[in-house]
Amino acid sequence: ATDGYYIGDQDDVLELFIPKFKHTSDFEYHGIYLDYHHRTIGTRLIGTEIILEKPVFDLNNAVLLALMFNTRAVIIVHNHPGPTAYPNPEEIKETKKLKTILKMLNICLIDHLIISSVQKYHYFSFANDDAGLTGFNEIL
Repeated sequence: ATDGYYIGDQDDVLELFIPKFKHTSDFEYHGIYLDYHHRTIGTRLIGTEIILEKPVFDLNNAVLLALMFNTRAVIIVHNHPGPTAYPNPEEIKETKKLKTILKMLNICLIDHLIISSVQKYHYFSFANDDAGLTGFNEIL
């Protein structure tokens, strides 16, 4: 996304990332960094690693970028290069850790979206799943 792109809901994120993930067979984690008005300050690749057969994002990098961008809110989005978009236990654990760290810095983790690379509109939202994330309605 270019700087200043308005992200008002999950559809805006899907519009940006479905085309990107459609042609990849690798896991990619991206951070979307927003200002108070839900406009992008920047988007960055924050992980492609697979450790012990499980994909993970770089927690330190995600937080460092949030501080560098002086952001007020973050959205994590990544793909599952298969038909399922459900998180594995490690993704749940890392998302909770990121939420806790960002909250201590007065930064909201709005959502973590997982998009299936196979099924066009199959995705999982941590905010929709009542995982304690802020969602798109407010920013601290």
